[in-house]
Amino acid sequence: SGSNGIITSPNFPNQPDTSRGCSWMITVNSDRAVKLEFMDVNLGIMSCFYDYVKVFNGIRAQSPLFWDGTICQNALPSHPFISTGNTMRVEFEASGFGYNAGFRANYTSNEPRFCGGELNIVNSTEISYIANPGYPEQYPNNTECEWLISTAARANQTIFFEFVDLDLEDHATCDYDRIEFSAPLIDSNAVYNTVCGRRRPLPYFA
Repeated sequence: SGSNGIITSPNFPNQPDTSRGCSWMITVNSDRAVKLEFMDVNLGIMSCFYDYVKVFNGIRAQSPLFWDGTICQNALPSHPFISTGNTMRVEFEASGFGYNAGFRANYTSNEPRFCGGELNIVNSTEISYIANPGYPEQYPNNTECEWLISTAARANQTIFFEFVDLDLEDHATCDYDRIEFSAPLIDSNAVYNTVCGRRRPLPYFA
């Protein structure tokens, strides 16, 4: 966490330990985005199956991989990675083959977040709306948005959630495009309801 910083493979610029994996969970202020820029990449000439870095748009296990977020060999990305929310996950895997220096990257939080944020309900009779980026047009690929919705009391109050419109990818298990409901103040890992497809569900109470 923090507004900026540097992450490197272990022992950089010397060879990292072989057969080792590392993960970095980057979190910045809730109204900011994470901007990650690679300064050095030296992962050898072998297949991307062996030594690589992966960059995810969010810190959860289900967060999407950026479409060009697998970095391997000695290919320095031509552009920075910018999260849609205020979190990003970076994973590094070192195989037991080759002798390479690894990588170095820095992150900043000067960019405003693309979607999501904190919503505090002050007036219980007021109706608030949230929508995906680009609505009512198509939303972008590999996007993750999180809204933390709370009431002034933060306890003993119910939030009523009703879908006005819904048009997501339709599949039986909701493993791809989906909306998830959770209660992070109770259990940050539990998902209490998942919605996908085009059929509007019944109103949801949280």
